[in-house]
Amino acid sequence: MQRKHIISLCILLCALAVASGLAGCAQPEQAEGSVPLTGSASAGLILLDGQSGGYYVLAVIDQSRADRAGIEAGDTLLTLNSQSPADLTALDAFFSTQQQPCVITIQRKGKTLDIHLPAP
Repeated sequence: MQRKHIISLCILLCALAVASGLAGCAQPEQAEGSVPLTGSASAGLILLDGQSGGYYVLAVIDQSRADRAGIEAGDTLLTLNSQSPADLTALDAFFSTQQQPCVITIQRKGKTLDIHLPAP
């Protein structure tokens, strides 16, 4: 693994740890009152369950596939290939097994955009 990818993965893991700590998570399973959170090192995204029809992009790893595709922190991920993900676990599974390019529909500042995410 290239050094920049290891650094990006470390940043992703640190952000997940901080966000989990801020949400009051003391255990890996979701604690009552905690914020559902997932990260995809392969795509370069850290997502929060927006619980209102989308997944909030908390952070995008610099130079990741998501960054190069134009996804930004603050976007709301709505669909993957025109399908609404069931939950954060489904999102994580999608990104970790993705072998083909996909279209991610996001909402940014009130506008709906289709972003083409390249294959890994």
